[in-house]
Amino acid sequence: MNLKTLEHNLIELLTKNCGNVKAGLIKAGVDRNTIYNIQCGRFPSIEKIAKIADTYNVSVDYLLGRVPQGTETEQQLLLSLYEMCDAKAKDEVLNYMEYQVGLSKQRANTQDNAQNRNNR
Repeated sequence: MNLKTLEHNLIELLTKNCGNVKAGLIKAGVDRNTIYNIQCGRFPSIEKIAKIADTYNVSVDYLLGRVPQGTETEQQLLLSLYEMCDAKAKDEVLNYMEYQVGLSKQRANTQDNAQNRNNR
């Protein structure tokens, strides 16, 4: 486990959401020495990491650097927005996404066909 990655992701997340690390840790209900302990090479408990992840709506995998930076945040944002919709709006969102996926596949097929013609 890379403590530097965890430290970086925590500092970035807490600063972005609360203005500074100390306030971010307090909001999450986690000991303010957590970052210092990480800097000293001590891995925090999984409970602390999970508490921070839950407070800021990110995954533990994101904090640990197991998913690309930004990916989890975007997925969480989309999911939280979707969950705020009523049933009718959710159906409309799903239909729209299916439509967009179809368009993406058509564009990819068109590009593949054009490339195949150019390769002849």
